[in-house]
Amino acid sequence: MNTTYEYVMEGDSYPDDAIAFESLFSSKHPQYIADEAGVTYYEDDPDTDAFPLELEIFHQGKSLGQFEVHIDFEPTFNSVRVP
Repeated sequence: MNTTYEYVMEGDSYPDDAIAFESLFSSKHPQYIADEAGVTYYEDDPDTDAFPLELEIFHQGKSLGQFEVHIDFEPTFNSVRVP
């Protein structure tokens, strides 16, 4: 069952700037939840230059902690000449 969490970026305020997202992880695993917040951010804006992200995770108005989220990879591209 998914649980709704929220995150705010460093410098933003809760709850005004909070972004909601869902996770399968319980609040006992805030680092995994922070990783999923990073995925949510990337899906909304795939700008890899924004990483690492500094954000704070919330559940039902309670802070689960502040995290620095890094991206582990960047897309690579290759091409083949078409005859």
